[in-house]
Amino acid sequence: MVGGCCVCSDERGWAENPLVYCDGHGCNVAVHQACYGIVQVPTGPWFCRKCESQERAARVRCELCPHKDGALKRTDNGGWAHVVCALYIPEVQFANVLTMEPIVLQYVPHDRFKQGKIRDFGISGSSRPPPHGSFPVYPDPRLLGVR
Repeated sequence: MVGGCCVCSDERGWAENPLVYCDGHGCNVAVHQACYGIVQVPTGPWFCRKCESQERAARVRCELCPHKDGALKRTDNGGWAHVVCALYIPEVQFANVLTMEPIVLQYVPHDRFKQGKIRDFGISGSSRPPPHGSFPVYPDPRLLGVR
């Protein structure tokens, strides 16, 4: 697997927040434990929610953007959304902030959806989704001397 976390883009992992790689066939998802809401990192194989699902991969698409690959989680209406998309859109919430699922879409105004996708991402009036893997990377607090 080349590249970093599908949510924050950081290529580094730490003992307390490791990068976890999906073991699904042909899956390229890598996420930090905290970025994807993994409560406990398994000692054996790990599968992202998309690979864990019995749903055909062709039907799994983000309800907030046009992309279907990446770190997806179930939504409150039974669909799918990227964790990074959920973090960028102010009205989107996580029902459980520890596990970061399901992604709650019910508070997104209906007029912001255009053909099932968000029209305004709330990023300086942008109507384009953020590039995947471009979530802002915040420096590790340990490097800043913050405890």
